[in-house]
Amino acid sequence: MLRQKISDERFLHLIIKLLKAPVLNEAGEAERNEVGSPQGSILSPVISNVYLHYALDTWFDWINTSQFGGSAGMVRYADDAVFTFRSVADAERFRGQLQERFTQYGIRLNEEKTIVIPSGAIEAEKRERAGLRMPSFTFLGFLHVWGISVNRKTGNRFWRVKRRTCPKRFSKKMAEMKSFIKRHRHDKNLILRVKRVTQGYLNYFAITDNSKRIAQFVHEVRRLLFKWLNRRSQRRSFTWDQFGTLLLAVSFPKPKILWDFFSIPRPKVYR
Repeated sequence: MLRQKISDERFLHLIIKLLKAPVLNEAGEAERNEVGSPQGSILSPVISNVYLHYALDTWFDWINTSQFGGSAGMVRYADDAVFTFRSVADAERFRGQLQERFTQYGIRLNEEKTIVIPSGAIEAEKRERAGLRMPSFTFLGFLHVWGISVNRKTGNRFWRVKRRTCPKRFSKKMAEMKSFIKRHRHDKNLILRVKRVTQGYLNYFAITDNSKRIAQFVHEVRRLLFKWLNRRSQRRSFTWDQFGTLLLAVSFPKPKILWDFFSIPRPKVYR
């Protein structure tokens, strides 16, 4: 695969050496890597993406054109991907083809995560009339659910996908924040450090339909800061009002939507 773009044999030799470099096993013993890219190598993400580009991306473009008339879609980030098709039958057929393709390249599908679920506004409408809920799925830290929105101009309601922070991802992040704040409560720059983490969290998760979750995150982080800063000694450091004034002085992030799904320009698709 690399030789299709790279002709320098010395450079390719360096990559081969890295792929076969010994790694430490659980017993602390060095073992030569024989399959795939070594876990933890700085080159592994790049190598994996190159591999999947040929094993999946270019193949999907071909099979989408030849078998599905260009109607299928794919969104991939590293080894996570979502595929869309016009019918469940098409999706089931593709899943079998994907399994065969990956077997040829020594890749295994995660059977628990690789599922076929119904989607689309028409299906959502049918299920609502039948008293059934649309299935949801997680992707890149977001829980994707079908929900109803209302057009503000016409008052008409319509179905669309809504994205919220995955509950497991949220709980894990809150546990990490609690541990970090408790451990570093004597750090004079703690508030500024937590501010940067909080802003980074909002930069990713503050999207349309996720206002409730990000508001909860910011509130819980503020509460944890107030609690552990006041436990640095037997004497309280702040009242809640004083703490609020301090956060205002450092411009602590507020929970607001940073990415409006409806205003994000759609990328052009070239075929």
